[in-house]
Amino acid sequence: MNTHQATYETALERMERKMVEREARLERAMSARDKWLYGLLVSLLIGVVLLLARQYFPLA
Repeated sequence: MNTHQATYETALERMERKMVEREARLERAMSARDKWLYGLLVSLLIGVVLLLARQYFPLA
């Protein structure tokens, strides 16, 4: 294997590593966003349930 080919293969390995790292970062970011959206949805549902409970079961 000549030096040029070895350098090329090293560059390809480096690019592949960077792509894997970027994909992992993207997955973590998406997971954090999904958790945030899930929390928001749960909060909204709790709010709706509380509003309905106040409407149909007033405290006096």
